[in-house]
Order: sequence, then structure tokens, then C-alpha cells
Amino acid sequence: MLPVVYTFPFGYLLIQVGNIFLSKLLHEMTLRKLAKEEIAAYNAPFPTIKSRKPVAQFPLEVPFDGKPVKNHSTVAGYSEWLKVTQMPKLFLKFSPGVLINKDMAAWIEKSLPNITTVDCGAGKHFVQEDAPDLIGQKIVAWMSTQLSSQSEPSSRRIDMYKTRLWEAHGLHVACPDLDLVSATESQPSHAIL
Repeated sequence: MLPVVYTFPFGYLLIQVGNIFLSKLLHEMTLRKLAKEEIAAYNAPFPTIKSRKPVAQFPLEVPFDGKPVKNHSTVAGYSEWLKVTQMPKLFLKFSPGVLINKDMAAWIEKSLPNITTVDCGAGKHFVQEDAPDLIGQKIVAWMSTQLSSQSEPSSRRIDMYKTRLWEAHGLHVACPDLDLVSATESQPSHAIL
């Protein structure tokens, strides 16, 4: 489907007019049936054709066949960096997966050093909808293992993670900075894939 979104008028008709991401793909890429209230929450920001413009823009930003060039180059750079960095990484693996299918999962496990793979069972694309508690538990367990294996006092480590926000991107969210542009001292000490 991705190549279709690059063409006018098909991408416009499918995404902005037909609202295919929320009316079809959300349901097909989630294992469980979403409640009406959950579907309403997803749809709330996009009630009109005009309000769905950002939804239509997103797939145009996803690198496909080398385009857009800047985004392709950025993602390729991340991939190369992840293949050489010894930074601890967590891979939450779901099956059958969509973007990360069996072959891609095998490549991740083989190609990325210092990675911990956690098999999380069944999942397609919107795994946060199928297994939110499991995902949180697996991340906490892995982070606890990572933190306990480091020599810094735990309160200092926790403060470090609290302050590694996405401020470089103008965001203020409570999670580590996962900007993987280059392997410098300012880079995160962990990645969750």
C-alpha cells in the first residue's frame, strides 16, 4: 500500500477522504478488537478531511525506495550506527510483526551488537494496543538489569535518565533521548527498539 500513498489523487483519497489509517489499518494491524471508546479517541483529532492532512503527510516522510532522500539518509545512518555501537539495546519482538517481520527480526538479532531480544508473543503493528502492560514490564525489567550492572550510584543514574529528555528536539517528555545521529558522549546509553 505504501507506494499508493505517494501518488495523487490516490493517497489523498485513501488517507484524507477515506481515513483508511483509522477506519481500516488500525483494526487490521491490531490483534484485539478495540473498544468504541478507544476508536473514538484515535479519531478525535481527525474529524475532517482537512484535519487528516498530517496523517497523509506521515507516510510521505517514511523512506521508501530511497525517497525522501534526507529521511532515507537519516534512517540509513541510524542503521549503520546501530550496527557498530556497543550501547545496550532492547528488541521487543512480536510475531508475526508487520514492518519487523521474521526476516527483519533475524537481521536485527544478528547484526546489532549488545542487543537483548525479548519475545513478547503475538503482535502485528500496533503492539502497544495488544500488550501495553507486557511492554512496560519488559522495559522496566531490562532497564533494571541495565542499571544494576552499572557502577554509578542508582540515584545518580535515575537522575541522569530523568534529565535525558528530548529537549534537543524541543520536546519535554519523560524518556531518554533516543536521538541516534552520532555516537558521541551526548548520546544515550540505551536504546529500545
